[in-house]
Amino acid sequence: MRIPAKAGGVYFVEPPLSLMCLQLAWESRIMVALRMTRPEELDLAARYGFRAIYALNPDTTHAKYDPDDEAAMARLAARVDEVKDHPALYVYQHWDEPGADKFPAASRVADFVRARDPNHALWINLLPTYANNRQLGIGGEGDDPKRMGFLGDRLSSYWEYVRLFCETYRPRGGGFLLRLAAQ
Repeated sequence: MRIPAKAGGVYFVEPPLSLMCLQLAWESRIMVALRMTRPEELDLAARYGFRAIYALNPDTTHAKYDPDDEAAMARLAARVDEVKDHPALYVYQHWDEPGADKFPAASRVADFVRARDPNHALWINLLPTYANNRQLGIGGEGDDPKRMGFLGDRLSSYWEYVRLFCETYRPRGGGFLLRLAAQ
């Protein structure tokens, strides 16, 4: 990934992370959100004074840990234990855009990680406001074309999604970011 040399911007860098990316970001004074997947990438980030988002699942932005699968949870425990004391670790990336139907399992996995490492937060990226009910995982009209805008019942569906997230996932340590956006 090549980071544009434009000071003042914020760029999200996907793995694999290279020394050149970090040097360019440092020299350009660019704010970079670093998504790490390997402990050695955290070492590289620490070398340049960066803190990083560490993916709980190195293969995807979606959590693949089934809280009822002992082997999967053992892999997760090893992954957390390997980096929890690393100086470059800022937050764990837990899940990207889960539907509400995934919140119970996500909450159980989050509790597991929090028990192993109470010093770092988990980042979960909620769906945007333009998601339909099927994507939100709350049932209802799904992909009804009348609901494709940021109007009427769409917003109440989204707030129901957020309410379910807060009740089920119980975010801690500074809250969470809502992605409010018009289509």
